[in-house]
Amino acid sequence: MKKWIVDNIMSTPVFEVDENDPVRVAVSKMERAGTKKILVRSKGKPIGVLERWKITDSDLNLQVKQIQPLGKIETVPRGTEMEKVELALLISSAVYVHDPNDPNEIVGVVTAYDIARAF
Repeated sequence: MKKWIVDNIMSTPVFEVDENDPVRVAVSKMERAGTKKILVRSKGKPIGVLERWKITDSDLNLQVKQIQPLGKIETVPRGTEMEKVELALLISSAVYVHDPNDPNEIVGVVTAYDIARAF
């Protein structure tokens, strides 16, 4: 029986913004990508997830870092077995996949939707 690993079902590309970007930029990227979450980086490192439901019209001119709290980021390396990813999805709405040699290099994302679509 074939073991499923995160690489088999992760979505790419991963959409992201810098914490200093205006919230308006983040919302625009989410709309173009058809997603409700976007990865936030600070000095090149992933620090959290900005979720659309937390943003009001009055937030659009703020910087992303001013929207607090950011959603917690769960990461796993490429090659992780899906059982571990499913457990991580119990505490987070998205699991980001990183290069095993560089945890700052995010290469994919998995949500419950990706799992439902794959199985």
